[in-house]
Amino acid sequence: MLNRPAFLEGGIPVFSTSLLSWVDENGDGRLSSGESLGRYHVVASEEMGNGSLYVISDPSVFINGMQSAGSGEDALFVGNVLSLRRNLLIDQVHSRTAVATPVIRVVNFIKDSIPIKMALVTLLILGIILLFRRGGDEP
Repeated sequence: MLNRPAFLEGGIPVFSTSLLSWVDENGDGRLSSGESLGRYHVVASEEMGNGSLYVISDPSVFINGMQSAGSGEDALFVGNVLSLRRNLLIDQVHSRTAVATPVIRVVNFIKDSIPIKMALVTLLILGIILLFRRGGDEP
């Protein structure tokens, strides 16, 4: 179900891998020397105040490609996660997009910052006004 999960430490384990899982330290996709089989937690929870924090170690579970791939279990999983609470916040800031290229980081920063959005819209409007004023000055 998960595309490329990491393993989690801490919290209350919700989902774990089978005993036939390992951390692929060298990235060769095979169990190599120094890599041992074991059970790893991939979803954990923690009670905080009046709410619960769930950490899913693979942020790609929420992307469209995973929703339409395979047997549809990913879409069912996401639907179940979204139905857990009436007020649900999903934070993908700490996903792979957080360590993406500088351009992606800037785009995500702008998308998450209302004052910067307002400043950009203001600059855009001022630029349009200046363009119309220059256009009216020509004979």
